[in-house]
Amino acid sequence: MKTLILLKSERIASFTIKRNYNVLQNLLTEGEFIDLNYQNAMFLGDKDSYLSITTIITPFCPYCKAIVKEMLYLYNAYPIKWVIILNGSPSFPDINNQQLHWEEIYKLNKDEFVNELHKFANDKNNKTTKIKASEQTKRDFFNRLKLLEANRIDKSPTILINGKILSRYYNIRDFKYIINDLIEKI
Repeated sequence: MKTLILLKSERIASFTIKRNYNVLQNLLTEGEFIDLNYQNAMFLGDKDSYLSITTIITPFCPYCKAIVKEMLYLYNAYPIKWVIILNGSPSFPDINNQQLHWEEIYKLNKDEFVNELHKFANDKNNKTTKIKASEQTKRDFFNRLKLLEANRIDKSPTILINGKILSRYYNIRDFKYIINDLIEKI
């Protein structure tokens, strides 16, 4: 019992340090700014927000589901811009059907797209939907894949905060505790 109490107090102390704005500013992101040329990207939330969170996800990744679930909460609760970039495979285009489906739904009806994200985040069965995506949707999607490859972003999920990769010291679950600090200081 003492060990559990000690562990909890150490975790609280650690998180208090992580929340310090100077620490946050230095450790939140790593690397250089990455320009993913967000033309034709999927945006939710406040497009004019100073805080932009970009998630690079795929519909076949359980970690991506957890991130989408957290982001759905954050984008509804805070004035942030959520940029969603779907990752896929240029080598095996048949596995990109779900991504193309989401891209097409986003273009047609954002509310339906958000409903699809809720289903994805909460559904244990990830059913691939086949639809006829427009040629423009396919071009946009595959151009984004090339852009990810050119920037050496080869894993999903990847999270960027204002164009920089989220560091290993933080995860998306930390955001509900630090987001007010970020919004106030940016």
